[in-house]
Amino acid sequence: SAANVFINRSISMAGTGASQLNIVSPGTVTFATGATLSTSAAGRWRVWAPTVVNAPVAGPATNLYGCVFGDTSTCSVSNITLPTTGNQLLHPTQPTLTVTANPAIGYIDLALPALTFTTTGLVNGDTAAGALAGSLTSAPSGTGTYAISQGNLRSPLGYNVTFTPSTLTLRPGITRQMLQSSFQAELASDVYGRNLDQPYICTAASVLRGSLADDKQNDPLASEWGKVRNQPQLSGCLNVTDGGSCSAF
Repeated sequence: SAANVFINRSISMAGTGASQLNIVSPGTVTFATGATLSTSAAGRWRVWAPTVVNAPVAGPATNLYGCVFGDTSTCSVSNITLPTTGNQLLHPTQPTLTVTANPAIGYIDLALPALTFTTTGLVNGDTAAGALAGSLTSAPSGTGTYAISQGNLRSPLGYNVTFTPSTLTLRPGITRQMLQSSFQAELASDVYGRNLDQPYICTAASVLRGSLADDKQNDPLASEWGKVRNQPQLSGCLNVTDGGSCSAF
């Protein structure tokens, strides 16, 4: 029949040892507000129903899917292993959980990036951390683009998992020589010239020899430090042995 079960009060199991309470309905099991289930230390309870209302109020439990009342060690629909301890909410239906791999980018000679995913289809307050176990995989062998596969990612709760793959792209590693060559090829820095070579800059001493030397209202040192703040050079060294004139650079 399609009879529903309504639990309108708390139930406490007084038995000792590994006692077990099974509540079974082909329809809906509903717990009234404040209704709880409690057992002895070694006892457990299990609710077998397509729909369970107010389940968190009934006490801590794990949702399992594709499990029909009468199943013993393995759920007959989802083929997952039934736990031998703990409380469970067992549903005969098997919801679909869609897992979509996220694209990833990595570099040769560095650790591979983490292979992550997003999910849709979680029900009954389940989380991805609890509904899934295992990890995605990819098999790169050099620079290029490689498929990200499902690997051993599965659902220990009995979700029917569908997977959408993505790609892992590996790029050449960035070396110090590559960076230095790139910086030294850039000659357009207005203040410092080649950033990894001796910078081209007129120091405060050279400015003092110019037209600003007679202008008591200007602060040449402040002017030069302003240039440093705006465009910091990378070498950290200045050749000022030639009196600070522009020809020294």
